[in-house]
Amino acid sequence: MQTKNIFRQTRRRIVVTSLEIVIGVLIIFAIVTSSIFDRNLYRSIDQQLLTHKNMTINDIKVILKEDQVTEVVMPVPLAQNLISFVWKQDVLIKGSPHPYVGSNPYPQFPAGSQDKIVTLKDDGHTYRGITFSTQDLRVELLLNVDTEVMKAKELRLALLMAGGIVIFIVLGLGYYLATITLKPLKRAYDKQVMFIQHASHEMRTPLAIMKGRLELLARHNNETIE
Repeated sequence: MQTKNIFRQTRRRIVVTSLEIVIGVLIIFAIVTSSIFDRNLYRSIDQQLLTHKNMTINDIKVILKEDQVTEVVMPVPLAQNLISFVWKQDVLIKGSPHPYVGSNPYPQFPAGSQDKIVTLKDDGHTYRGITFSTQDLRVELLLNVDTEVMKAKELRLALLMAGGIVIFIVLGLGYYLATITLKPLKRAYDKQVMFIQHASHEMRTPLAIMKGRLELLARHNNETIE
């Protein structure tokens, strides 16, 4: 019974150690993969925003009447889903045909985000946007990135499911390999135990005879052992 417990515990240690190594490798792989994906997730979106920013600064046309802005003509956007707002101080001069969907009618850029691409989350929707100034106007450009966010969630879910499957396979494979590896050791151990038991059994008879004769010799000091 003790022998079975020893090999059972050894097999359990082998399986647990294998799982720990595999789980560690999976975690590192998931972190690296997610980081690379997140780093490249908004690259094309940000590039489009920067391109539209440069186009707006270079090609925007502001029509004045009596020193008042009456109309703003924006360059034709390369992205069909571009959302844009043009403000004169706090007055909206022009908005894009594509609506901004959120709890607020207009995007709320954080303080200090001038000329920086930021991520805006509003009412379950995610946008990448940039705000900048040109010709005394404040321009806001945004692109919806809900599709990209969904892709990132799907990737993490796929990594989680794949990790679970790999762990399940490693658990079964580790148990099987540990059993195969320990079989010869257990067989050799059992043979050694059996040999010791047989040897001790065979030695009992002569040892018993010797013990009996020594006891007789102790009782009869004048006799010899024959």
